[in-house]
Amino acid sequence: RQNMFSTYQTRLQQEVRPETAKTVFVNPDIKPTVIREILYPPPAPQQIAMLLESALMYQNTSRYASSIQSYKDAWAAWKDLGQPLRLEVDLFFMCSLAAVQESAGADDLAMNGYLEARRCADKLPYNHPDKAFPYCGLGSVFYHLGDCQTALRCYLKAKEIREFTLGGSAVDTATVYHNLAVCMHGLDRIREACAFYQLSKEIFEIELGRQHPRFLTASRNIHSVKRRALQLQPEFKPLWKLQVKDKFPVVKAKKKGKKGKKGGKKGKK
Repeated sequence: RQNMFSTYQTRLQQEVRPETAKTVFVNPDIKPTVIREILYPPPAPQQIAMLLESALMYQNTSRYASSIQSYKDAWAAWKDLGQPLRLEVDLFFMCSLAAVQESAGADDLAMNGYLEARRCADKLPYNHPDKAFPYCGLGSVFYHLGDCQTALRCYLKAKEIREFTLGGSAVDTATVYHNLAVCMHGLDRIREACAFYQLSKEIFEIELGRQHPRFLTASRNIHSVKRRALQLQPEFKPLWKLQVKDKFPVVKAKKKGKKGKKGGKKGKK
């Protein structure tokens, strides 16, 4: 009975959502999403680490006001220790606060936060990989606002920084490749989008495995962009025609004839 129940359960799952529907039958009209950057907190004292953990928990449960307050409390408590903070720490708090504002839907506040973080990131050394975080955040905000062209420029700048500091085969660089493809997908640059999707997918498969959410997201987007490139309207011949009498015909006005000259036509001499 147990084996029979498992067999019927598996068959029901395949009928409701078959494996092919997860990859092949992808709706090309669904807008693809960018992959958000993951911000790892720097090593912190225990009290501050607890506040950071609370802020992350509040953000994951959509309690954004509490998350922002926890981040601000942690930042202020770290400054009160009397030691000057490193630029990486300030950049982490700026990007984290902007990310919470973005999750809350306050795109204007998130954009201001990422711009402030970019000014902080400009003070870092030229070969520091964290310089790309503000550009990735700005690209995500502009994409959610529907400005794919500006988002593409932000991700191109992040791509330049990641390739210079981390190399082209890193997972963070592959994330930027994927987000570049999403922006090109939105601009109908199908061939370029397919190339960047495929590149990010291969890196995710090698570094993270085939069951990782980033690999699955890239695979789904590849099928979506390919189906969008093949969206054609079929031409068909109608089987019959039905003639309908117009209930409100347009009555044309009669043209007035030209009046001839008085005296009639002249005869030939």
